[in-house]
Amino acid sequence: MDPPLRDAFLIGISDPAGVRLLAVDATTAAEEVRVRHGLWKEAAQVAAEGLVAALLMSAYTKGEERITFQVQGERPRFSFAADVDADGRVRARFSPATLPAARPLSGLVLVIKHLPGRELYRGTAPLEHGDFQGALQAYLVRSQQTVGGVRIASRLGSDGEVALAAGLLVEKLPDASTEVFADLFGDLAACDLRSVQQDLAAKTLRGFPVEVLERRGVRFACPCSQARCEAILLGLGAGEIRSLLEAYGQAEMTCQWCGRRYVVPAEQLERLEAEALRRPRA
Repeated sequence: MDPPLRDAFLIGISDPAGVRLLAVDATTAAEEVRVRHGLWKEAAQVAAEGLVAALLMSAYTKGEERITFQVQGERPRFSFAADVDADGRVRARFSPATLPAARPLSGLVLVIKHLPGRELYRGTAPLEHGDFQGALQAYLVRSQQTVGGVRIASRLGSDGEVALAAGLLVEKLPDASTEVFADLFGDLAACDLRSVQQDLAAKTLRGFPVEVLERRGVRFACPCSQARCEAILLGLGAGEIRSLLEAYGQAEMTCQWCGRRYVVPAEQLERLEAEALRRPRA
């Protein structure tokens, strides 16, 4: 038996149940988002659910494709963004660090599918039905014209850490029984997602056999680096680099995704300034 679904993404199909399914556990990645951005309680839960929603949306990316999932919350006011690649690497940011215990959620969702330097798809939708689960459920019906169901769950531990961030999306296969699907999803809607994960570890879904088509890990990963920071500074031009040298004697940058801080000392700024001066003007 495979280990229980933890920090992983699974795509499967069950012909007897007549469904295709996507299941994700992002508990460790959600906890890292909480810690990196100093999130408290409600903010940590909303961020965890947003992270799971982004991963579910990324299920069919491949190669260098990425999904950027952005939410501008109106009630309560918050901003969330997640960036996911086809290998399950995800990064996210959330602000503010505290939120009132206010549900339902409302706002606007933006989803962008892209390759390096090229946008493939952009779509917007209201964050309706009070949560990410309801929003994705509505998306299935309205945009994909698919009969399906979504479960997204997050739970905090006694110390405020993310103890669960998981999701499940099931879609009815074209020739499958609507009645069987309704009974199955009714069962899934009422059960704990941890029990579903245990089922999937045994390649079953509420008693129906499941064929696993793909399984990949999920982990927090940010591609920021010292070299990227220096490339950004170089792009500002020699004049801006000189201004930083004269005003501060160095440059400091903090990644908005992971919170990592980078310092570019005076000697390196001077080298970047010299390189910018050598570059031909556009």
